[in-house]
Amino acid sequence: MKGDKMAKRSSLGSMVRRRLSDITNSLSQPKSPAFPEKDLQSDNASTQELLDHLVKEKMALVKLIQEKNKVIELSGSEVQSLKTCLQKMQMQNWTLAQTNSHMLAEVNLGKQRLKALQHEIACKDSLLKTKILQLKV
Repeated sequence: MKGDKMAKRSSLGSMVRRRLSDITNSLSQPKSPAFPEKDLQSDNASTQELLDHLVKEKMALVKLIQEKNKVIELSGSEVQSLKTCLQKMQMQNWTLAQTNSHMLAEVNLGKQRLKALQHEIACKDSLLKTKILQLKV
């Protein structure tokens, strides 16, 4: 397959060179009968084939570009959707952090009250023991 392409390219190059030489030679000399009309027709046919091939390649490339643009557009909308989700999650995270801070403050306050009440109970217990001992004496 590669060999065919290379052969076509090299034969195309020689055809183009032949044409160019025809153009430059025809300006100074009349048309030479060395190149029959068949060669020109085959040159035109191969040129037409090349043009058709190039048009097909162009169409394929345009199609690929359109598909790429669709993917980019879809990716953009998906990125926007993900950004929106991220913002919602950040807001939820902030709310949870605030709630956590309040709950932690309440727990710490509860611990302080518990210590204060335990101290008060210990003091009253000591006072009771002292009064009981005084009554026994």
